Amino acid sequence: MQEKQQEFSFVYSVVRSLFSFNLYVLFLVLAFCSFYSAQESFSYDYIFYIGYFDAIQKMQLEDIFFSLQSNLPFIYVSIPPSGLLEVGFVLFVRALFFITESPELVYALIATISLMTRVFIMRRLGINWAWIVLINIYAITLFEANAIRAGCALTLIIFGGYCLLKDRKLIGFALLVSSTAFHVQAAFVFCFFCFFWLFYNFFNQSALKLALTGIGLGVSGLVVDKALALLNVSKMEDYSGKYVASVGINSISMAGILLVGVFFYKVVSSRKYVLESMDLEGRTLLPFLISSVPALSALVFATSLGAIGDRLWQFSFVVFSVFMLRVRIRDDFRYILYLLLFLCLFISNINVLIRYPLSNFLYPLIPYINIVPKF
Repeated sequence: MQEKQQEFSFVYSVVRSLFSFNLYVLFLVLAFCSFYSAQESFSYDYIFYIGYFDAIQKMQLEDIFFSLQSNLPFIYVSIPPSGLLEVGFVLFVRALFFITESPELVYALIATISLMTRVFIMRRLGINWAWIVLINIYAITLFEANAIRAGCALTLIIFGGYCLLKDRKLIGFALLVSSTAFHVQAAFVFCFFCFFWLFYNFFNQSALKLALTGIGLGVSGLVVDKALALLNVSKMEDYSGKYVASVGINSISMAGILLVGVFFYKVVSSRKYVLESMDLEGRTLLPFLISSVPALSALVFATSLGAIGDRLWQFSFVVFSVFMLRVRIRDDFRYILYLLLFLCLFISNINVLIRYPLSNFLYPLIPYINIVPKF
């Protein structure tokens, strides 16, 4: 009987491994084909990035570093005719032009590498395929299909978190630092993560300290509103001072408040149990989860910054979702969290795919939209 059970277990593990591998290959092929076959109406940002890539291809390394030096302390490189891109992303693009001269192929390679690395890390974190698909449909639509720099930065953040969970601190922090050189938005998560990682032993000593930390971060959007408005960055002018319906109190922010609020209610009310379930991983997981709260607060309160709060939460929401699914809450409360996460993803995906479609990545699964860039 025991031998039969062992044989069954072996066969099951082989079949499961083959299934995961086949899904991964299918993901890779479909993603690359979709990105490489993209046309001008693929997304709002696609055609602009193709233009930027063409300009980067003509730049010499001396030009890149001279532009970087002139833009310090911000790590932007000026790309003709009027683009400002982070230096890490520019160097990555420039390196890929040693392989091919096609800007379209470079875009497809970057988007596919970013997506498939993120999918691979999520599987290594133990996240099942259903969640991977739901989260990445949202992430692809916003990032790889549009703000591709943010997609690369998001992948580096998740990869860095995975390395820290495996106690590879040097590699983990190197990846987190490099994420800020791909998109400055990653610095928001990185700075908060570092602060709470350093002071982890202080704020998790008692439920009261943890609760006060959560409440303080919950209203931090008011501070973010003022602080970001003081930064003299031309990128801010694209978003600030323009009210958009995506910020303030709406279905996205209410669903986010429910998800984050209920999660931290569980952490505070069952602090010892939750921290024990996370074991040594709590030192990495909890700071990542807490660092997402200021972005949600910015979404709700920093309305004068226009779409900035929305952009911060979109990025942080994916980070929160990935690392929340790693937390092992073993009682039935986890099903409430799963339901709330599904609700957030459902609303978010409906918004970016149907109500305000941002890309044609999923065509022909959803109708083709004739997207016309606005700028």
